[in-house]
Amino acid sequence: MPTPAWRQYTVEFSNPVAAEQIAATVLTPALAAAQDDGVLRGWWSVRKYPSWRWRYVADDPSSHLFEDLLETLAVDERIVNWTNGIYEPERLAFGGSAGMHIAHRLPIGGLGPTRLRRPPAEVAARSPDPIQIFRSEPISAREFA
Repeated sequence: MPTPAWRQYTVEFSNPVAAEQIAATVLTPALAAAQDDGVLRGWWSVRKYPSWRWRYVADDPSSHLFEDLLETLAVDERIVNWTNGIYEPERLAFGGSAGMHIAHRLPIGGLGPTRLRRPPAEVAARSPDPIQIFRSEPISAREFA
């Protein structure tokens, strides 16, 4: 199976408070909506001070949705700078290729402020696997083979 083409964007904010606010109210909802519309699948972000890295897989390789949004934020001076780059999975940090495969399959984008849905306490208590808590369907071993 071919490896999906993850896109990576490094976004620099003017200050940490602005970063949190823009991530929660602009970037996360935009990526969640794009995922709902089938423009992309799977996205996540990581903070690497002084910037954030946003990563996603576009279903439409010609889509410039995220770049257009970042450019608008730059023109509005809500971000200082943004660049696109090559995403290099941190396999060692995730325990090797199998761990990286699992990490890419998790619904990380679903953990954004517009999507976080914790299950009732009784469901969480029955699930020994913390990953299961945030999934609506069980994870099978086949998914990671």
